[in-house]
Amino acid sequence: MPSITLDQAKAHLNVTLDADDALLTDKLAAAKGWVSAYMSIGVGLGPPIGVQRGPL
Repeated sequence: MPSITLDQAKAHLNVTLDADDALLTDKLAAAKGWVSAYMSIGVGLGPPIGVQRGPL
């Protein structure tokens, strides 16, 4: 699955300092894990446990 790099995330968020690189890296990994888990569920089974559907 393609994912964004730390540099791409920092550019998108307009972050220029390196102080929060570890935090951003952890958040990117968590987001990738969530998307991977969400994408691997079967059709019609709904979202992963703990995730509520938003209004359509």
